[in-house]
Amino acid sequence: MKRGLKFTAVVLVMLSSISLLAAPGSAEADYGKKSGVLPDFVFGPKITALGTPVPFRVGAETKWDNFLGASFDWGFLPSLSFSNVSVKLNGWNFAARLYPWKGAFYAGVAFGSQTFTGAQTGTVVGVPTTVTLTFNSTYLAPQVGWRWVWDSGFFLGMELGVQIPISTSSSVTSDNELGKGTPAYAQLQSQINDKATTFGNNPLPHFALLQLGYFF
Repeated sequence: MKRGLKFTAVVLVMLSSISLLAAPGSAEADYGKKSGVLPDFVFGPKITALGTPVPFRVGAETKWDNFLGASFDWGFLPSLSFSNVSVKLNGWNFAARLYPWKGAFYAGVAFGSQTFTGAQTGTVVGVPTTVTLTFNSTYLAPQVGWRWVWDSGFFLGMELGVQIPISTSSSVTSDNELGKGTPAYAQLQSQINDKATTFGNNPLPHFALLQLGYFF
């Protein structure tokens, strides 16, 4: 826990330093596309790639007067299998943003939820057994980022932040009911529970290196 708090503090200091590097006064008053269907208001779809912990996301984003913004994203990590372990991840988040100089740079915070599913296969009383753990977490993610918006409405973006867990829950299931209560089953369950708990209970880096979208 202390290590997680130190990590969070370091990331927040880095985010603060990055925000100071964004030069106020470098942005024009009407940066990029500012008005669409409504005056001083734009909205549109967005896709995110090359992110972590969820690498692929789809969503929608809005901006008002080049000053306030909000977005909703849903994303997933496809099921991956290696050796006797398989994992998958999906989640959503809602973010609020402030563009202090009405340009590309913003600072904000996201509230989100993630579901991590991990399965590990072993042998219990001579029977191949798969133990599956589902780990749910909700988090807050302070972040900074950039939206480079063209007059046409197309935009590119990237963001950096840290996910801080605020609540977690988990459940374990097995396809071998007869093996429950045996030492081998307990060991298998402990292995997967330890891995998921380590992943879900500690702060995680939150970033997206490539975001594409269009404002109407």
